Amino acid sequence: MIRKTYKHCYERRHYFMANNIVKIIGLAATVIGFGATLLSDWVNEKKMEEMVDEKVNEALAKREENEEES
Repeated sequence: MIRKTYKHCYERRHYFMANNIVKIIGLAATVIGFGATLLSDWVNEKKMEEMVDEKVNEALAKREENEEES
């Protein structure tokens, strides 16, 4: 009877450890996904800033060109 109790406790302990591991993996996946989203947004923002700077520089160059011709 004592062995059965020990086996039962071991099984419960194993179940809770496995359950905790699944929870930790789920939490880690959530955190990694959140970080990847933030990184992706940051990269997209930098690309947009670069595109805006390029367009502004082109517009200024055209404006200066038009002023020199006039």
